[in-house]
Amino acid sequence: MGQQSINKKWVPIAVAMLLLSVVFLPKSAHAACANPAGEEGKIVYNTTHGTMQYCDDTNWISMGASIAPGGNNGPTDGLVARWKMDDGTGSAIAADMLGLHNATLTNMNTTSAWISGIRGGALLFDGSNDYLAIPDHSTLDLSSFSLTTWARFDGPVAANYFFEKGVAGQANYRFYIYYNGSSYVLNCGFHDGTTWRQIEQTVAPSLGVWYHLACTWDNVAQELIMYVNGVAAGYGSGPFTPLQNNAALWLGRSQLAGGGTLLGAMDDTRIYNRALSQAEVEEVLQSGTATAHASLLGRWKFDESSGLIATDSSPNANIGTLGGGPIWQPTGGRVNGALDFDGVNDTVIVYTHPVFNDINTLSVSAWIYPRGWGEGDRGRIIDKRTGGQEGFIFYLLNPGHLVFEASRWNGSNGVWGSSSPVIPLNAWTHVVVTYDYGALGNDPALYVNGSPVGVTESTTPTGSVVAETANINIGNDNGTARTFNGLLDDVRMYGRVLAANEVAALYDNPEGGVCANPFRAEGQIVFNSTSGVMQYCNGADWISMGPTVAPGGSGCSNPTGNRGAMVYNTTHSVMQYCNGTDWVGIGK
Repeated sequence: MGQQSINKKWVPIAVAMLLLSVVFLPKSAHAACANPAGEEGKIVYNTTHGTMQYCDDTNWISMGASIAPGGNNGPTDGLVARWKMDDGTGSAIAADMLGLHNATLTNMNTTSAWISGIRGGALLFDGSNDYLAIPDHSTLDLSSFSLTTWARFDGPVAANYFFEKGVAGQANYRFYIYYNGSSYVLNCGFHDGTTWRQIEQTVAPSLGVWYHLACTWDNVAQELIMYVNGVAAGYGSGPFTPLQNNAALWLGRSQLAGGGTLLGAMDDTRIYNRALSQAEVEEVLQSGTATAHASLLGRWKFDESSGLIATDSSPNANIGTLGGGPIWQPTGGRVNGALDFDGVNDTVIVYTHPVFNDINTLSVSAWIYPRGWGEGDRGRIIDKRTGGQEGFIFYLLNPGHLVFEASRWNGSNGVWGSSSPVIPLNAWTHVVVTYDYGALGNDPALYVNGSPVGVTESTTPTGSVVAETANINIGNDNGTARTFNGLLDDVRMYGRVLAANEVAALYDNPEGGVCANPFRAEGQIVFNSTSGVMQYCNGADWISMGPTVAPGGSGCSNPTGNRGAMVYNTTHSVMQYCNGTDWVGIGK
């Protein structure tokens, strides 16, 4: 696997041990890799992709599942709308991650329509009259566009529509597959005011199988291209321009009377206002592949330099949408970039998602650089509530107190603050709060620069814990009345209570993350003797480098090595470890 991106960050590995040593035997140095430079057999940890890699004499080989650049979101430049379809049973809305184009389930059962998909949840369409309705908006009227979706076909119907904006001779764009009695034909195009401009390609999908489909139109290059599972499958050229309209957008059904409705399912559906390249279509295809976990729920590094999207670099990929005009500071952060909040109305909204709701154990960490105490002397670091009994808030209080409020108690909210002022102005400070909703008597723990600080309770919580689905606001509250004044960087949210040594590690290792059970820093390697597999920490989870095997065996031969030893095989140019019986190749 060659290196395909630039400006990667690399760090040498830190070798740890669990029960048994990780031993590196002599390796060849007759060849080398570039970007970064490294001899054959050298191991590095790629912080951009969150994966351990080694040089096989030519290329850097990944030793486990990687996390795509941008937090496993895929491209965000030009993203107009993204429906992850993870909302779940009971929801009549498929939420747009950007918050502007929520889709209404129409003629669909809000219980049975929500199913498991290829990327979390998905929506099932009945082939009769089901569809998602999105009102017209100027941002949906496009000259150049990309339409992408995961789709599953459950039967041969006349036409399975994915996207259609407009009807008959006015569609701004449409993308569908139809069955002509003997084969499936994929069709994408638009009306230019005179006639249909479209391309078609015969395809042979298997029923019940998920496929990634994409269609791009470049109004400058005048190129129309379709893709199936990242591979080009149809091409056309102009000169034409899509006819724009004020019609609604439908997903899953045509707007023609009696028009085709998808018999199958859709997942992770997106619209861009530009033509994605084939490499970017592949990036969308690969995005979301990391398994979501109950540890790192969200991480917003704020390393972007422009745009209205703050990438979530956790595997959950819940982007934040900028509002009010916070300013990107690409080189002004504690680590790389940061986001500058004006103390007036700036915010970053992360729209409600099941992974953030009803969290009973939580930790929040952030790097903060306050210039003042914020709007109303209560500048928010993070706020997850719209009313009295929802989520939590974490904020600054004049003259430098750190305050946490647990708001899911239906009697009275619990409020705690640092016993003394602990936050200076005009300096970077690392802050963490941890809390467990398991009992009324639980107090939060507050940490400043990796160390615990005294906590004083000002309001005792009462009642019982209630459910909540509030949005997350970073740097403000839901009413934009408590704006943070200063810089925020690397805001994280965990679904568990971090231990004191983990908090200290976040402070000491600001660019990386940590893993639990066992506790190690990002980039460290251990041999899991219970599962007989070598693993590394990607900053949140332990990633296996090979298959799990039953416990047993004390060593390997040819060459001789203890269980857990690692060697580089120069004959086959592959890194290997001993699982107790056999040498297991990594990454090939």
